[in-house]
Amino acid sequence: VVKEDWKWAPVFQGGLDLRFNTGGNVFIFTNADYMWMQPEFKLLSSSGEGATVVDRIHQTIAVTNITGGVGIKF
Repeated sequence: VVKEDWKWAPVFQGGLDLRFNTGGNVFIFTNADYMWMQPEFKLLSSSGEGATVVDRIHQTIAVTNITGGVGIKF
């Protein structure tokens, strides 16, 4: 069993927002966001005289968020 581990990692994040006016007071919008990071975790062995690094693992995390809808201008 391994305790939870928190790490800091650089993040690449980008997004795109589009809005289409349909005439009058109605519009359609869509948003797309992307986030990517790759933190490094160190697995430790606690046998004997203290902890030693057994392995380093890079976990790739990628998230895509897409939303959209219809809006009304007042």
